[in-house]
Amino acid sequence: MLFIVISIFLVESINSAVPNFNGFDREQLNFINALNIQRAAFDHYTVNMQKLIWNKDLQGLAESIDKNSLSTFHNQTNLRYMAATNYENGAQKLDDKRIIFYNDYCREEEENRQPESKDYTPGLEHLNPLQTIIGCAKRTDLLQDHTVVCLLGPSGTLPIASCPQSIATCANGFEYKNGFCSNSDLPDSDQLMYISALNEKRRQIAVKDDIANMYEFVWNRNLHDIALNVEQHFDSRILQKRKWRMTEFVDFEKGLDYDPNSKEEIYFYNVAFEIHKEQFRPLQREIACVAIDKKWNTGYNYLCLLGPEAEKVEGTKGQPGSQCDFNYVENNGLCSIVRTSAPPPESQVPKPSTESPVCNPTDAVTSGTIQPPLTRYTTEELTPEPPPQVPKELEDYEELDGDEYDPDFPTVPPRKYYFY
Repeated sequence: MLFIVISIFLVESINSAVPNFNGFDREQLNFINALNIQRAAFDHYTVNMQKLIWNKDLQGLAESIDKNSLSTFHNQTNLRYMAATNYENGAQKLDDKRIIFYNDYCREEEENRQPESKDYTPGLEHLNPLQTIIGCAKRTDLLQDHTVVCLLGPSGTLPIASCPQSIATCANGFEYKNGFCSNSDLPDSDQLMYISALNEKRRQIAVKDDIANMYEFVWNRNLHDIALNVEQHFDSRILQKRKWRMTEFVDFEKGLDYDPNSKEEIYFYNVAFEIHKEQFRPLQREIACVAIDKKWNTGYNYLCLLGPEAEKVEGTKGQPGSQCDFNYVENNGLCSIVRTSAPPPESQVPKPSTESPVCNPTDAVTSGTIQPPLTRYTTEELTPEPPPQVPKELEDYEELDGDEYDPDFPTVPPRKYYFY
C-alpha cells in the first residue's frame, strides 16, 4: 500500500469531489490512458519513462485536498499536482500547453533555461519521467474551467527535458516495451482499480450478510501466469492440483455484479464455475485477470482466477472481520494480510543514488551514474522523507492500489506476488 503522510491538506473539501458510486471510474482510466499515450510519444530526452499507474491513495487525496494548498503542494511532499479541464478532452488541452511551453522555452538562450521547474507547470507535469503513479478526482470547486485535479508521485521535482528531439533511454535494468521503460509485467491501472472496487463490494457484502471471514483480494503473480496459460493453451493439465476457481466477464464493471441467485456457469473441461459468484466467495484472497483473445469466441473479454480455494466454500456467520486466519487482521470488515517490520539482510538492500535526474542527453555523458526514478512498484511511502530503500523482498511482494490498513511490511512465502 502506498501510505501518504500529508494530513495538513485533508480538509472538508471532500464535499467538493464528484463521487463515483461503484468505485470503478472508467472516465478516469480513459484519461490516464490518454496521458500515457502522450508519455510514450514524448520526443524529448528522458530516462526510464514508465506508464503512469492509477493509485487509490492518490485518488482519495485528490478528492479531499484543499484547493488552496495546491500552489505549495510540491514544497511539502514528494508529490505534484496538475489540473485539467475535464476527462474527455483535458489530455489534449494539456498537450497544447506543452507545445506552447516548449516554443517559449526553446527560444531562450541555452544558458538561461532552467533545468527544473519549482512551480506548477501545465502541460509538463504528466510527462515527468520521475512520476509513476497518479490519482485523479472530479471537483466542483476548481477555477478557470477546470473540473479535474490529479496528484502524481513519487517525486516533488519536475525536471525540464532538453529542447532537441531525442529517443528516450531505458537504464538500470529497464526494458523498452510498447513505448515505455519496463522492468516487469505487472497489473495495469484498470485491473488495480477493479481489485480495489471488488474489495469494497466484498466489504459491503460481508457487512450486509454478517460474514466473519471475508478476505481482501490481492493480486497474485502465480495466478497471473496460470491465467495466461489457461487463456493461451486451454490445457487440461492445468487442472492438476488446482488451487483456484475461475470467472469471466465482458468488462471490469460487469465483474462487480453480484447475483447470489444466478445459475449462469462456464466450464473448463468438466469443472463448472458460477460467473456471478466466484469473485465474491469469502475465503478467496488472491486474484489475477487477463484479457481473452477474441479467437476463443467466448462472449467474454476477461478471465480471472481466484484462489486459494478450489471448491465452493462458504463463509462463517458473525461479526465481519472477527474470524480471520493467522497473519490476517480485521480491516473495516475484511480480513487483510498482516505485515511485519522485520528488515531484510543488509546485503539485500540496494543503495539509492543521490545524483540529480538527467533530462539532457549531453548531461548523461558527464553526470556519472543516472539516478533511477522510483517506480510505481517500489514506493511504499510518499512523505517529505528521502526515497525509501527497496529491499529485495519487494520482488516477491509489492502493493499497488493501496488501502487504509498498512502497519508495515509483509511476511509472505517466496515467489508469491501480492498487490492490493
